[in-house]
Amino acid sequence: MIEYPMPGGGAPPDLFKGFREELGNIEKKREDKEAKAFEMASMIEMADQSTMFGGDYSEAQQMAQWMTEHLDDFTDSKEGMIEFQQMAQELTNFIDVSEAYKSQNFGTAQGGPKQGTFTGYSGRKAAGLNPYEKEGFIDTRSNEDYEASYLSLSQKRNLDFNEQGRPVLSQRGRVENPFMPRLEEVAFEGGFEWFEENAKGHKFPDGEKDVGAWLELKASDPRLLRKIVKSYARSNGNSENIDALMTGPENEGFRKDAIEEFKEQAMVSFNSHTGDPKLEKVETFEELQAQHVVGYDSNIDIPKADPVVIRRIETGTGKTREEVSTDSLGFDGVYALKDPISGSEYPSLGDSRVVGFNVDRNAAIWVLVDELYEEEMTNAAGETETVERSRRVFKKAPADLVRTIEMNIPTNILKKYQRDSLRKSNEERNISLNQRFEDARNRNEVSGNQPDIGPLPLEEDAGEFTFQGIPSGPKMEEGGLLSSIKNIFRR
Repeated sequence: MIEYPMPGGGAPPDLFKGFREELGNIEKKREDKEAKAFEMASMIEMADQSTMFGGDYSEAQQMAQWMTEHLDDFTDSKEGMIEFQQMAQELTNFIDVSEAYKSQNFGTAQGGPKQGTFTGYSGRKAAGLNPYEKEGFIDTRSNEDYEASYLSLSQKRNLDFNEQGRPVLSQRGRVENPFMPRLEEVAFEGGFEWFEENAKGHKFPDGEKDVGAWLELKASDPRLLRKIVKSYARSNGNSENIDALMTGPENEGFRKDAIEEFKEQAMVSFNSHTGDPKLEKVETFEELQAQHVVGYDSNIDIPKADPVVIRRIETGTGKTREEVSTDSLGFDGVYALKDPISGSEYPSLGDSRVVGFNVDRNAAIWVLVDELYEEEMTNAAGETETVERSRRVFKKAPADLVRTIEMNIPTNILKKYQRDSLRKSNEERNISLNQRFEDARNRNEVSGNQPDIGPLPLEEDAGEFTFQGIPSGPKMEEGGLLSSIKNIFRR
């Protein structure tokens, strides 16, 4: 490059100065943008799967990933950075609330089996005990119900987006107290049964005098007294609130009458174990059934079958294979209950009542239920109003309703109905199978086809006959054993 002296002297001008300055500005902007991006990335809180249910965790993880991938969309303006900061704060708040939600509803082992958490449920299931028994309650929620609630919270959820394409966190599937037990009060067994169970091992030297004093002491327990009073009120048709009956001087006489009936029933139990033994009357099945069932209604639309998966073990191999059984239920109607089971006694039934039931061949309980529902209609004035109607539904009882039925119907009745259904279903299956063989035989005769498997050939040799070459014994005269064998294969 040839350098020419400038007029008047001096250094030549720097022709690339502006270019270098622009490059420096671009580099500084890039560095500033990277610094901002790094600062913004540090705002994104990462979720921990061990402290959140799976559904919340999946949303938080997708949100963090989206924000990381779209950092450049927010670093170009102050407004973008503010929006990003708000999104980061929303994610942080979501994670905090999700972690608190799991901590509250998953629970800890220290909380014990009574707690309304998943750990509490797991403890009750593992122990196989009712921790609410002393308080007179039982949990009517099924294992399937608890596990379905846990599965609902653990399932992955896809992130939602608004109209501007921005991600939006949700709380789908998150319900209040998902593992809270559904407690129902266990009906009081009465003074006789209570004494039979609770007086074991006690000595009463002075007989009825000692028994009376002991019962007075026990009845002073508020929990037992509440059961006694509530049972007495129910048996006498008194629908007054139990808390009112337990308090107030105006109900003192009612409480004393309840205690006296309890003591009389317990004394019957005591006397049954003293003195000369009495012959017990053996109750027949018909007598037992008459206490709970008043008739049989066959005017019901019964499903033809309830497909059930049956696991069979193959002979020889020991392998398990599954078959779907479509045998009939084994009944054509329901047994009408003498006293319908309603939601007033079992809150899980809600506004419905069980009026009939039956048990199928596989011991599954089916129920006939009266349900209330609302329907809109137009009255004479042309106005729309909501009216209450009823309908009758026949269905397979869910697990919680099965337990309610088993608490009200003696086991002997349920087993008897199941045996009846199994016998009838087997008879129907045999009739159907015989008919199929008969139809197949008729088709063979019409078409002239013979079965694929025919009689194996008999070989005769020197006074002995062989079955495919295997010696079987001396040859028989025509009409004897050989003739019988031929006739078997000819059928």
